Amino acid sequence: MEYAVRIILIIFAVVGITFFIKSKDRYRFIISDTFWVIVPWTLCLFMYYFSGIHYQVKLEWYVFLYILLFWGSYFLGKCCYKRVHIKILGEDKKRNKIGLKVNRQKLNLKPLFYFSLISVIIYSIYMVSLNQIILGQTRTFNTNGFATALLICSSSSLVIWLYELSYALVYDKKVSWYAYFCMIIFNIPGFITSGRDALLIFIISTCIVLIYSGNVSKKIMKNKGKTYSSIKKKLLLSFIPIMIYLVFLTSSRYGISAIKQFMWAGGCTFPSYLEFIYYNLGGLGKLILNAVFYYSSQFSKLSLIFQNYKGPYLGGLYQLHYISRLLPTSWNLNYTLVIEGIAEAVNNSNVPGMRPFWETVIGYFIYDFGRYGAITMSFVLGIVIQWIKQNIMTLKSILNILIYAFISLGFFIAIQFSPFFDYYFIFPLFWIIVLKLYVKNKYKKEIPKKESRL
Repeated sequence: MEYAVRIILIIFAVVGITFFIKSKDRYRFIISDTFWVIVPWTLCLFMYYFSGIHYQVKLEWYVFLYILLFWGSYFLGKCCYKRVHIKILGEDKKRNKIGLKVNRQKLNLKPLFYFSLISVIIYSIYMVSLNQIILGQTRTFNTNGFATALLICSSSSLVIWLYELSYALVYDKKVSWYAYFCMIIFNIPGFITSGRDALLIFIISTCIVLIYSGNVSKKIMKNKGKTYSSIKKKLLLSFIPIMIYLVFLTSSRYGISAIKQFMWAGGCTFPSYLEFIYYNLGGLGKLILNAVFYYSSQFSKLSLIFQNYKGPYLGGLYQLHYISRLLPTSWNLNYTLVIEGIAEAVNNSNVPGMRPFWETVIGYFIYDFGRYGAITMSFVLGIVIQWIKQNIMTLKSILNILIYAFISLGFFIAIQFSPFFDYYFIFPLFWIIVLKLYVKNKYKKEIPKKESRL
């Protein structure tokens, strides 16, 4: 079965690359959820099947088929919504013309910048006083509702950065000075806790906005692209310190025992070439091994959960753990109940060191809705995403570009875990919704209905 899957993956990759190269509208494809479902999952499956790592808990053929069924259900939901929208409700063709005029009035986000700056300063002081912070070391750390509230406030910095970046690209303007500070503000909480989630989300979301807004600038606004070239050069230069940080963090988090820890916690053995890279390339070698392990082991963990997890199912509150953490345990809705169920599943797998964290978004849906419920909710998710896209796709506005970017970002994250589970995704998304509602309320009388909003 594994050989058949490998052949299918190779054929699929060749067809996909050929289609992408010949596509006339690559930029629109890159911003689509389809791209961010297919490409990351295909690449990670390639790493699982071709990296040479052998996992004790294998991705069984029926789990592989379940993955296809899950995403097939999602795309079926999208197609069903399209059909209902066009055939039954009727497509408003006039609406397709909306967005040809773009209101140039810019949101003043400077007050929100100062708000995020003050929040991150208080957050940093508070977290340092609450924990023994040692940069670069993995550990558990204490937090509470106050720290979470501060993190919500400081997370607005990512939205400010992306908004200012997109506006500068679309209208060929300079990026506001405070936008560059927001790049740092958003990543400070991640630096304090020695995490990489915030940095990864920052990089991917920036790349998506850069590509899509640059395309809008050239194709729709007919700009010469000077701002795009300038910003691209600056971001490429920033890649150097980011790589230095990742190498430092990866080396510090695990030390010399990382490969042994992965073998124990993943129930796996590494091929000789990866061991050579790990032991002979220093921090870079550790970073490479981390990447290959993290982006291949999730299928082993998903297989374990699929076969052994028997409940409880929290109906969405495991993914929304920042809510269920606050609920009384007597309600049987606290996310810790799932943690206990996961521990039982691991014990039943005979891999005592296995840590089924980052078992793809499918694993998280199983925790909340069970195997059959996960397929149903995937179908519902397809309907919801298509509904959002149908309502914003014709409006060439900055906030709508950010919504597109976060949809794509969420599907990129889904290869490891549910985006709804991650603070650094859900909190900035909250601020996009707040700004969208603010704009709708403020400008509904000032802007004609057939013009797009900011």
